[in-house]
Amino acid sequence: MDGNATLLEDFHYLNLGNHISTIVLSIIYAFGFMGNIFSVLTFSSTEMRELSCGILLLLLSISDILYLITFWWDFLNAAFNIELEYYSLIGCRFWYFFSFVFGHTSSWCLAALNLDRSLKVQMPTKSKSICTPKKALLFVVLVFIMLCALHGHWFSPAIGEKINGTIIHCGPRNLDYPTYYFFMTKIRSITDLFIYCFLPAVVMIIANITIIYNLRQAHQVISTRRMVMERQMIMMMSSSVAVFLLTTLPFSLYDILMGQVIIKYANYDQYTQYYTFIHRMLGLLNSSHFALNFYLYCLTSRLFRLEFIRRITCGKCDHQ
Repeated sequence: MDGNATLLEDFHYLNLGNHISTIVLSIIYAFGFMGNIFSVLTFSSTEMRELSCGILLLLLSISDILYLITFWWDFLNAAFNIELEYYSLIGCRFWYFFSFVFGHTSSWCLAALNLDRSLKVQMPTKSKSICTPKKALLFVVLVFIMLCALHGHWFSPAIGEKINGTIIHCGPRNLDYPTYYFFMTKIRSITDLFIYCFLPAVVMIIANITIIYNLRQAHQVISTRRMVMERQMIMMMSSSVAVFLLTTLPFSLYDILMGQVIIKYANYDQYTQYYTFIHRMLGLLNSSHFALNFYLYCLTSRLFRLEFIRRITCGKCDHQ
């Protein structure tokens, strides 16, 4: 009886997770792809590409689009029960690799954007030679290369397993690669928390505190118009930090709890689908972050908003 009840609960959480994931991912895709494409359109203009922040926002939008594309893997599974991981081990490894690389790249684009703004407020003259479009591009390229090297382990033969030519799972193998399995289940989630969430968030928070401090020190020196623009920028940056933490931190922390604490619960095997359901819901919250950046940056900044309107109206609306 208890066994039948457990099977029913597993079935319930699995189907509930699939229904919610299908609906939420559809919304994320609709708003995410539309917003990020509009963002690419806005920041690819000649005027925006002459600004370091324009380059960073353009690269952020491209990285967000590519990350959302990797989530088709989960959408097909939730909506149509198509589990691509059982079709190709190489495809499975590429999917993990690109989802982590593009997800982390977006985080560091946001960190660089906040740091760029902070330097321009602290050193308005010297920052002209530091915060250039070429240096912004170089920074993101270097970060991308380092992230590719860091996540190259996803191509390890320890990922995925075949028996008689049939793929039975797309995770790390325990028996053949115990050291790598330990790394994947106990250490990887912690390193991901620091690289994906914690370190970028620290950079963003310090940058915003520095901006606020410097503006308060200089509020009698700079013009009223400049002060209004800087306050708009502070609001935009602060809201982006808050959204970043609210969407990424719960998933990252729960990922650690799953591997370090929850898996040791006496009832873990009985309630596996329940814990997995929570993990999936927090994963959806995490993915929503990659759909929101256009609305946070492009529509909340007057300068970016006017550029967006000018682009979609083919230049009929100027910046006056």
